[in-house]
Amino acid sequence: MFYLIISYLIWLLYSFFEGVREGNSKHFKSSANILTEIKSPIIYWSQRVLILLILNLHLLSHASILDVCFSTLSMLLIFPYVHSGTYFLIRNKLNPSIFTKGPCDDCDNNEEKPSMYLDCKIRTKLGLISIIIQLLIFFIK
Repeated sequence: MFYLIISYLIWLLYSFFEGVREGNSKHFKSSANILTEIKSPIIYWSQRVLILLILNLHLLSHASILDVCFSTLSMLLIFPYVHSGTYFLIRNKLNPSIFTKGPCDDCDNNEEKPSMYLDCKIRTKLGLISIIIQLLIFFIK
């Protein structure tokens, strides 16, 4: 169980830092060229899948397959909540005139959306489901 907690915390930290990175890069995107903007989502998604695979391979040696499957589902559900919330918070801190609601903001402009965008209400519900799944993993045993 210790490894499930550690991997979940690592994923949360990774989600947070991805939100910080994407918020900063979108804020300063005027210096980036169009080729970088096109390839960035593919690179970021590949990076996220790789991190998730590494965490799961490590977990498989310490937990049951069922625990790893539910933990993976939980990690996938919490990512948009942490990532997009951090993204909107960072964008607001860098430019207070945009995303005034902070982490629970939503955007109508396609260019301003983070790479993994969901409505705030949906992100919050997915985050709660993720936490419930993690709790069930620990308390069912």
